[in-house]
Amino acid sequence: MQDLGYEHGKAGTRYEFKRRTFEREDIGPYIQLHMTRCILCYRCTYVANQITDGRVHGVLDRGDHAEISTYISKAIDNDFSGNMIDVCPVGALTDKTFRFKNRVWFTKPVDAHRNCDNPKCCGKVTLWLRGNDVYRVTARKDEWGEVQSYEGKTGWICNTCRFDKKKTSDWEIEGPTKINRHSVISQGHYNNLVTPQETISKVLSGRNPKLLMDIHDESGVNKRK
Repeated sequence: MQDLGYEHGKAGTRYEFKRRTFEREDIGPYIQLHMTRCILCYRCTYVANQITDGRVHGVLDRGDHAEISTYISKAIDNDFSGNMIDVCPVGALTDKTFRFKNRVWFTKPVDAHRNCDNPKCCGKVTLWLRGNDVYRVTARKDEWGEVQSYEGKTGWICNTCRFDKKKTSDWEIEGPTKINRHSVISQGHYNNLVTPQETISKVLSGRNPKLLMDIHDESGVNKRK
């Protein structure tokens, strides 16, 4: 949204009134809600209707007092509640296990999968790595930023895969995730990397250049008597 605004509109704002601010709220054991960022798109409520048997959060109040919340704090405890984080377009819903631990553009996304015991979980995810450490696990998204579908079903993942499986040994790594080159995440993220060939060995007719410098083994100068 910000990219579209800067590209087709103005960087400034015409909003003259004081913006609403909210305290951060834990709406579940893994999810934190920051309503100050929320634009009331209701995507999290629509997804909750699809993936849960009984939605426990929604829109409270009306008009300029409307907000996303639950009647009882920390009430959201469903096996697929983490998928609401993936569909939030403004970062109002955040992963508490990842929040403030690292910058997204410092991590490397790779595609991975596992055989999940939950039959409703597709088991296909994106791992966000820094080195060999898994900082975040998300559902795979397509080029438009929407959760991908597999065999006609939306690729939702369960909370066990998302929050508990934070080791590379828990997953089968498939390869780097394809990232749009205009994204800041693509910095330092290369597919089909071509490295320059070593030319010294060709110049030296196939001889190892290390042997030329390793005179001690050849001359025996440092051998003890």
